Amino acid sequence: MGEEEKFDVIVVGGGPAGMTAAYVMAKAGLEVIVLERGEFCGSKNVFGGIFFTNVLKEIMPDFLKDAPVERVVTKRRWSLMTPGGEISGGFKFNKYADGSNSGYTVLRAKFDKWFADKTEEAGAMIITGAVVDDFIMKDGKIAGVKARMDDGDIYGNMVILADGVNSLLAKKLNMHKELQPEDTIVSVKEVLSLPEEKIADRFNLNGEEGVAYEYFGYSAKGAVGSGFVYTNKDTISVGIGGTIKSLTEHKLNPNDVLEAFKDHPAIAPLVRDAEQKEYSAHLIPDGGYNKISSLAGDNVLVAGDAAGFVNASLFHEGTNLAMESGRLAGETAIAAKEKNDYSKESLSGYVKKMENSFVIKDLKQFRKLAKTLETNTKIFDKYPEIMEEFAAGMFTVDGEPKKAKQKRLIKNLLKKESIFGFIKTALAMRRVIL
Repeated sequence: MGEEEKFDVIVVGGGPAGMTAAYVMAKAGLEVIVLERGEFCGSKNVFGGIFFTNVLKEIMPDFLKDAPVERVVTKRRWSLMTPGGEISGGFKFNKYADGSNSGYTVLRAKFDKWFADKTEEAGAMIITGAVVDDFIMKDGKIAGVKARMDDGDIYGNMVILADGVNSLLAKKLNMHKELQPEDTIVSVKEVLSLPEEKIADRFNLNGEEGVAYEYFGYSAKGAVGSGFVYTNKDTISVGIGGTIKSLTEHKLNPNDVLEAFKDHPAIAPLVRDAEQKEYSAHLIPDGGYNKISSLAGDNVLVAGDAAGFVNASLFHEGTNLAMESGRLAGETAIAAKEKNDYSKESLSGYVKKMENSFVIKDLKQFRKLAKTLETNTKIFDKYPEIMEEFAAGMFTVDGEPKKAKQKRLIKNLLKKESIFGFIKTALAMRRVIL
């Protein structure tokens, strides 16, 4: 495409961040092009399975009319997994039945394709199978991008980079902070086919209800990581994730960890007789607040995973953070178009918007999480076993008086970990949310 066909904004990446930005801008009348490297939007995008709707409701209030959601999450449960069992707790609220608070399970291949169709209807151009390798520079500033396709020089007033966790384009601009092995999660996931009636019976569901089961502790065989099971209409999403550093130190292959997770006594009954329908792997940024990329430069903004916007805490949020960053990037581009000013100073409004958003406020709150988990690995291997032994002993009815039993179990527990060790770990975990 020649310079005479210049777009207002070029969006690199057709995931939630890029597509939200494109949708918002196209609705405002901007000339927008989205370049997605996958065969279609959603073909290469992976996430656990819970889609929180707070951002989409703002930009598309009637999205439920035809959005391909699977089930509304009315029940959430968190488990501390041990080598042979689990200690769990959770909630189920009828008030979550409309999905407004808990979200929905979705399959990205379906959902992202639907969102792309809506974005095209809004007026954006989407080109798939387009790998972007570099920028077109003019007078020292970004004037467009170079894509691997015929007429691959595409010109635009500005570029929004939403090209994923390992954004090569942001790295070219020195805007992307290189993630270290301890800051990067490798996640593997299977979508397993099961009849709807079996899913309803196995997970005690009615109608469109769905559940989200999330597993910590020993879920990644002692490595720093977690696992999940989410219900869809006629499939279940099952997966694990662990930091590259910890998996390497434990000499664990992610695929083997997933197989062990599915064979675990707590998981095996849930996936029994299910057939693999899809398999996927994905890298997830886990650096948190301290590893957020530079967000704005002359003629360029960074959004979504490319910026490091993932809350990998107990809440496991990512898609809604990506969409909020995309929405705010789109709004910033609209304002820049009105002023005809795409300088870093003009686009810095995006940084201020992000700092005032729930995205960065939440990431800042949990900024110590990654380092705390990395330096307190006992909560993934040693502590689950100690807790399992203590809980099993306490609830074993064998004629031993409860007071004597409690005294004996505490004595055994303190042989494996000192009071000082427990206090030190508890304080470290407490500081995570301060």
